[in-house]
Amino acid sequence: MRISTLKKRICSECSINIELTSSIKELEAKNSAKVDQIMFIRKEFEGEKYNNSNLQVKINSLNNHNRVITTQNEELTRELNQFF
Repeated sequence: MRISTLKKRICSECSINIELTSSIKELEAKNSAKVDQIMFIRKEFEGEKYNNSNLQVKINSLNNHNRVITTQNEELTRELNQFF
């Protein structure tokens, strides 16, 4: 009787093991998909960070150009005021 009980328990444990193995594989696949998503998002983020730094350079350049134009405008306004 003891051997029969042990065989039943072993069969039960084998079934549980198969279910757990299946669950682990499923979770590993989901985890792998999430890791891939994270890597994709990181690459996008790095690309946007690079784009933002380029935009900041352009903004700084435009601000500098604006200062030059403003200075020139002020100088031309002074010259025109001298004639009138």
